[in-house]
Amino acid sequence: MHCIAPASTSLHDPALLWEGWPKRRRVPMSDCATFRVQEGLGPIVAIGVHSSRRKWRTWMPDGMRQFMRAEITLVQASRVGDLNEVRALLSKGFDVNSRSQDGGTALVSASWTGYLDIVQELLSKGANVNLKSIDSGLAGGRTPLIAASRQGHLKVVNLLLEAGPDVHEKDGEGRDALMRASYGDYPYVVRALLSKGASPYAKDPQGYTALILARSADVTHLLIEAGAEINARTHSGNTALMYAVCGEIDLVRALLAAGAHTDIRNDDGETVLAMATNDKIRALLKRASADE
Repeated sequence: MHCIAPASTSLHDPALLWEGWPKRRRVPMSDCATFRVQEGLGPIVAIGVHSSRRKWRTWMPDGMRQFMRAEITLVQASRVGDLNEVRALLSKGFDVNSRSQDGGTALVSASWTGYLDIVQELLSKGANVNLKSIDSGLAGGRTPLIAASRQGHLKVVNLLLEAGPDVHEKDGEGRDALMRASYGDYPYVVRALLSKGASPYAKDPQGYTALILARSADVTHLLIEAGAEINARTHSGNTALMYAVCGEIDLVRALLAAGAHTDIRNDDGETVLAMATNDKIRALLKRASADE
């Protein structure tokens, strides 16, 4: 037995052999303390072994290094908008759903940067519209739809929505596409997401909803029309109105007109009147409070 395995081998079945693995690099199974696999670009492409007699070593089968470089180029080409390079690589048979070494995918990269023609090309070649990046720099993983929504790329969002993505999927921070678009203040993206069933009731791990994250009256109106809960609270007890009083007066007006309460206290015992610093907003809150 040796600590080597084919691309499809489970970590729990290390006894299987990869015929292309150099025999001189095989390590007796009895010497293996751990068996680890590097998952990168679609299939498993490298295997590392730590034995009692050797330090950790990572090896790659013949011809796989060139494959990895090309797969990384596919993601990079998508990031920089090089459609010709993307087409050339795909025509050579490279996996459209492969990952770069940092965990990115071509479709997420093109969606993030807003390259509509590349997104269309990748989707036409079978790119998985729900496949997440796993790069920690992208909030621990984003779907293409979350990436495009976060950046406000409406045409890309519409194209992705036609491909039938899961609009409720969340990124590594627990926020979905609607939350990202609301916080980014992209009303047309918000409208598109809502039309495909995105939920205004969803919350992130801290209790934020899309409405609480909204920063403009335009987005707020869309979410309210979709049935967003006006007085929803975060885990610290804050409401959308509490965040709004530090921003635009039109946003405050929109929330008050929809029934936002001024007498709610957060976990620190504060009300919106205590939080507001703008005199005009304070006067508006006082009038609304008197009418409650």
